[in-house]
Amino acid sequence: MTETRENKVVLVMDDEKMIRSMLVRLIKALGGMTSITAASVEEGFKAFTEEKIDLIISDLSMPGETGIDMLSRVRATGSKVPLMIFSGSLNQGEAEKAVAMGANKVLNKPAPIEELIAAIQELLGIPAE
Repeated sequence: MTETRENKVVLVMDDEKMIRSMLVRLIKALGGMTSITAASVEEGFKAFTEEKIDLIISDLSMPGETGIDMLSRVRATGSKVPLMIFSGSLNQGEAEKAVAMGANKVLNKPAPIEELIAAIQELLGIPAE
């Protein structure tokens, strides 16, 4: 069954406010989705445990814990929520580690907007327009 965009909640995690804002605007422009933002793994995991999250987009490098730590914490709960690492500081080893730990997608910043949209749609099961 194909999912619709209605009521999808995307958790956007990045310590850079500009990146969070850009992703929130993109998600809003796609329509029918809500975003929750977090500047750290602590904030993001709190939101994850309190809200029904349909997709997590996480930076790798954040103060304190990393996107890999978030991935580990989310997967430790047994959750299969799609998680995309979106980072400008990603090397091949980290990308492979993230995928091995259960990341559904890994994108380097900056990514073409079309690639970012396609990844969000794919991970939410939304048909491309």
